Amino acid sequence: MMVRRRGLRASVALVATFLLNGLVGFAPASAITPDEAFENVWRSTDAAVASGSAGYSWFWGPEVRDQRSEYYVESPGSQRIVRYYDKSRMEITHPDGDPSTIWYVTNGLLTVELVSGRHQTGDSARELLVPSTAKVAGDQTGNPGTPSYAQFAAYATTGNTPASVGNRTGQAVTDFLSGDATLSSIAPRGVSFASYQAATGHNIADVFWNWANSPDSGLRPDQGVDWLYVLGYPISEPYWVEATVAGTPRIVLVQLFQRRVLTYDTSNPAAYRVEFGNIGQHYYSWLYESNALPDEGGLVYGWDIADWTDASFPYGEAFVVGDTYHHRVEVPDDPQAVAAVFSYLPGIDLRNLSASIKVRFVSGESEYAEACLMVRLPEALTDDYAFCLNAVGETLALHEDNSGELSVLDTLLDYAVRAGTNPTDDWNELQIYAMDDHLWFVINGVLAGDVRHTSISTSGTVGFYTINFDTVPVEVEWADMTVHYLE
Repeated sequence: MMVRRRGLRASVALVATFLLNGLVGFAPASAITPDEAFENVWRSTDAAVASGSAGYSWFWGPEVRDQRSEYYVESPGSQRIVRYYDKSRMEITHPDGDPSTIWYVTNGLLTVELVSGRHQTGDSARELLVPSTAKVAGDQTGNPGTPSYAQFAAYATTGNTPASVGNRTGQAVTDFLSGDATLSSIAPRGVSFASYQAATGHNIADVFWNWANSPDSGLRPDQGVDWLYVLGYPISEPYWVEATVAGTPRIVLVQLFQRRVLTYDTSNPAAYRVEFGNIGQHYYSWLYESNALPDEGGLVYGWDIADWTDASFPYGEAFVVGDTYHHRVEVPDDPQAVAAVFSYLPGIDLRNLSASIKVRFVSGESEYAEACLMVRLPEALTDDYAFCLNAVGETLALHEDNSGELSVLDTLLDYAVRAGTNPTDDWNELQIYAMDDHLWFVINGVLAGDVRHTSISTSGTVGFYTINFDTVPVEVEWADMTVHYLE
């Protein structure tokens, strides 16, 4: 098996311990409440729409879709209050900030997340999810001519996928994207590029730029509600698409910005030709419905310490203490070697399953020692999926391929700190859900990320291992492994 630590690669022969018995079936510091802060922002633009006195469309939407706490590293207790509308999401990341500033309530970089699949959980923390398959504009069903957020990845600048272009100011907007995101050109339709934004390397269409600077747009730059606050910078060029709206196909101009999507539809009355897409709906569905964990079925295995046995390894040992199982991993004499202790359950061969186990570091509190849960480990031990935790609270998800002469690692979720995770003080629960080519990795009930990946082996058993790259021995305690079918 190949093992790792930030570029370290080495091979190690692992010895398995076998199952002995057969298997049987917040309070903000400011005086303003979150509700009041959210309502103040909503009223600045949408109160006029609600009363019928506005000559523009909804900025947020007529009603609250949901309000909840979401995980965010830098917020108090790593939780922040957010409010979802059809058109976007409001968030209060720092409730102890100055509520008199417009940036006390922000709307996140939702478009960036939907296109890239990188769900932001902190100022610099991201979880890797599957990019959104929602259509960027128009109906969500019966709309074959409109690309999805995921399909826009090749044309969008999202940090990890730069797609910037040069200054095209004054040129006609003629780029057309088909429903499968194939790029072509159409005849000019009276729209030109008006403003080049060097921050992201994209040009804003004149119909959007003129709207953003119009006193009739609904923006309130005197209150800080300007185009940059509402939209963010453009992350794509404007593209014509054939969007189906309310069942009727039409040619619509769309442009992706960091926070929102703008559409331009000449079939609408003049005051409503520029509108916000329903990115709040799309994002909520992506985060809470499309990426929801699958339902667990019947129990395949429940923890019984009598099933596990003491065992010796070239660089360590496994042994029982009370109701828990321990791995002690020594330091190898060879500095190029890696020490590991490995345990798994024979007799299981599952493709769609969930597995969980509790783990705690007893000694060897180092970022260079890892405790890993595995699934889909075939009898030949050729490959597996692993979700690992180190003593400083970082997680890592991998596909480990040992089928050839050289072992190969695919990093599915890179090292990331999990706030509130204390491996040396508390029990921590690692979970993997595997459904066909879709895998979810969960730490202490919080989704670390999900990926789609195809491996050599499509099914196998479950196990766990402790691996040590450090110069001091490490001891890890394991307990309460369960395995379920997935429905």
